[in-house]
Amino acid sequence: MRHPSIIFATAISIFSLPMASASVFADLSKRTVTGINDGSSAVQITNGSEIKRTSHSAAKSPPGTRKLGLNGKKTVPMTEAGYKYYLKKFNELRGQESGGNISANTREDAFFSDRLLKNELKDYVLKNPRKARRAGLSASITKNDLKEARIGQCLGYRDYNQYPSTNVKNWCIGNAFVSANPQSSTRNFSTFQYPQCKYNGRVCKATTGRDLLDLPVIPGWYLIENHVKRMVIYEKPRVEKVNVRGKTNRYLSQEYVTRIYQDPIAGTAPTTSTFGSYDSSCYDTGYGMNCTTTTPTQITTPGTSARPGGVIQRHRHAIYDCDEGTVGSHLNQKLQGKWKSVSASQRKNILDKYCPFINSLTLSSFSTYAK
Repeated sequence: MRHPSIIFATAISIFSLPMASASVFADLSKRTVTGINDGSSAVQITNGSEIKRTSHSAAKSPPGTRKLGLNGKKTVPMTEAGYKYYLKKFNELRGQESGGNISANTREDAFFSDRLLKNELKDYVLKNPRKARRAGLSASITKNDLKEARIGQCLGYRDYNQYPSTNVKNWCIGNAFVSANPQSSTRNFSTFQYPQCKYNGRVCKATTGRDLLDLPVIPGWYLIENHVKRMVIYEKPRVEKVNVRGKTNRYLSQEYVTRIYQDPIAGTAPTTSTFGSYDSSCYDTGYGMNCTTTTPTQITTPGTSARPGGVIQRHRHAIYDCDEGTVGSHLNQKLQGKWKSVSASQRKNILDKYCPFINSLTLSSFSTYAK
């Protein structure tokens, strides 16, 4: 099963607007240029309604961003010479598309065309096989892949408040931003407070607002939204030490909160089924008739209880043992299954990183093994 966040991260990285996938983003409508020092040669140029993509070696480390460190970004006004350059390049790219490489003339066409979107995803799989595998993508693109990719585009359009067209914006509002909470399905989207983020790379650290399930965000926690599965995952931004039988120098905690909307299920009444029929067997005993009657078999199937719909919230802790190199998943402070050996990634990002400094970490609220 896919990690709930990865397909969205992939969709955003391919299709979002400014700075989501380009090291240089030139906005002709605002006359600004944004550079990101991320080592990618990707370049995006927009006139406010259409986006054209190309690449240039200088975009790997745009001027003015090198002193900002990895992923540092900077936005500057576009000079007149720069405007002429990007406008010329924009028109050249548009002319190439109209010449037959891409049949769509606008990003709206590309957004709604299954064929174009499928080809773009297939191209991504070919050029980025490792990232595609992590995202659960293969050359066989499904309808669900297309929907998740469009939602990824919508998230980029929303973040920068730039949509290719009113039709695209309406689709995004109706499919990507509609709350899973039925009571909020008619809310006013012009005043709804979407989650506000402080970005750590491309990961959102929520500050204010409400998530897609129309519940308040957990301030300061990393936020991952899966609009297709109607699920939200929050991750506490720090690893903490755990009190186990009075000692705090061996176990680590990584804390999560998941919210998911479940549809209501109607209850069913008990049912009774009859097998066979009445059968009478009679014989003469010499003193009269003796009859035996066999009745049909009846089986009663109990009914099922109704399940109300709504948001289910679960509190999870991944508890790591620094000495044994194992991890146990805990739901609401109770171990789920058995302790397992950590993966190579968990060893590198958790054990090797935090175990040597466990005494300096803050104490977790996890208390299952405190006594």
